[in-house]
Amino acid sequence: MRSVATGWILLAGVTTAQSPAVDELLRTGRFAEAEIRLRETLRSSPGAETKAALAAALAGQFRWGDAEPLIADACARNPRKSQWWVLLAKCRFERGACEAAGEALDKALALSPDADTLDARAACAMQAGRPADAEPLLRRALTASPSHVSARVRLGRLLVDAGKHADALPHFDAALAVEPRHADALYFSALCLRAEKRLEEALTRVDILFADLPGHVGAAQLRASLLRSLGRKDAAALAWDSLRRLVAEDDALAAELASLRIGVPDAARRRKAAARALALGRFDLAAEQLRAAAAIDPRHPELAELASALERARGGIGAASRPGATK
Repeated sequence: MRSVATGWILLAGVTTAQSPAVDELLRTGRFAEAEIRLRETLRSSPGAETKAALAAALAGQFRWGDAEPLIADACARNPRKSQWWVLLAKCRFERGACEAAGEALDKALALSPDADTLDARAACAMQAGRPADAEPLLRRALTASPSHVSARVRLGRLLVDAGKHADALPHFDAALAVEPRHADALYFSALCLRAEKRLEEALTRVDILFADLPGHVGAAQLRASLLRSLGRKDAAALAWDSLRRLVAEDDALAAELASLRIGVPDAARRRKAAARALALGRFDLAAEQLRAAAAIDPRHPELAELASALERARGGIGAASRPGATK
């Protein structure tokens, strides 16, 4: 649940019910522009709808701390809006308050037990270390929406963590039937295929993923391991060399992002970090840095628009996560 485009929150669903122009700005990811207009509206009309829409605009810029009190107030004024509770949960989750986020999602589920919210509640349970609570929520989500990719992948990952690779594989296959280039589905299905000794099939999926995301460290490591297991020594040696370079680049990016979190706000450095993340195929991090740059320097709202475009692109190939070691 690291970005706005994770599927369990749709900011376009939080509307002003008064201004189609602002709703269009939210829908198209032009959050900085929407914020300016909504702050002007808030001076004369400080209603719950306006506060919720402003919270959505701020959340779209990853300004969770600014968004949370606004959407909390909107929920208190009108507790019958399920999407407002979802947005409040998102703000809380991103600030590390997983239990409080779960409570907000329970409010949303009481109003509208849809697949997206069930999937989000399961994510909170998994984050809190309660996979046993997450599994029935995910199965309910899939009963409501069998083609829900996020719930399929999340349930598959839960089963992989439990060592149930044969049970997990059909869920990743179902996700790939909907989104054939979903990164997590490709990666974890390859892990399952390797566990089932179907090495060539596993390598085929990793190659598809690596073509899309050459900066995916987990895929690079798994690919090198598969090539070695298949006896392709020369190709494996080249893959291990490539992996070492990739890990160094990924660690350098992580160090740069860590310094940005504690340093003086610097839009130029954020843009450079976004470029490095893009080079590694880390679209989620690139979008995050672009939004941060746009928040620091509002003169360039096009950065937030580019971030939204990257997040939409991720819908086709999934998140460029860095999974743990695959020996």
